[in-house]
Amino acid sequence: MDFKQYKIRKAFMFPLGLTLFLGIALLGLCVFQNETPPKLVVLSLMVLSLGLFFLESLFRRIVINRDSITHFKFLRQKTMPFADITSFESMSLRKRVFSTLSSEENFLIFTNAYENYADLTREILERLPKNAVSPETRELASFPPVKRGDIISFWITAIILGAILLQQASVYFK
Repeated sequence: MDFKQYKIRKAFMFPLGLTLFLGIALLGLCVFQNETPPKLVVLSLMVLSLGLFFLESLFRRIVINRDSITHFKFLRQKTMPFADITSFESMSLRKRVFSTLSSEENFLIFTNAYENYADLTREILERLPKNAVSPETRELASFPPVKRGDIISFWITAIILGAILLQQASVYFK
């Protein structure tokens, strides 16, 4: 059967993974150096939340086949047949696009964090009747904004964590 799959952008996943890796390395170094418990607790909470966010983002994907759309998340999934979808709406907030597919009993929400978001929305538009699609969605599908702020934020965080890690490890370089 013919299907298309869309995952979270690699441009987002790479700095997120690097930030997680540097956080784990810093936590390990701090444990090795017997740092104070408050510092270890804060680092542990940061690494734990980054790890959960990374896992959630890693497993997110949307699969479109001939008859339905399936949204996969960590340990769960939701499938909606195109025949049941009554509404496809989108809205943009600061270059983040939120799209909603809904039927009488169900709904599915996704953002433009997915690779090839324009292609994803076009694939959905092709399978739905015109009266089910809002004008805003058609307009955003033509020229979807690209949000890069979250990617830049994780690169900055990775650089800061790398600098802290180097400073923390500098005692071993003398």
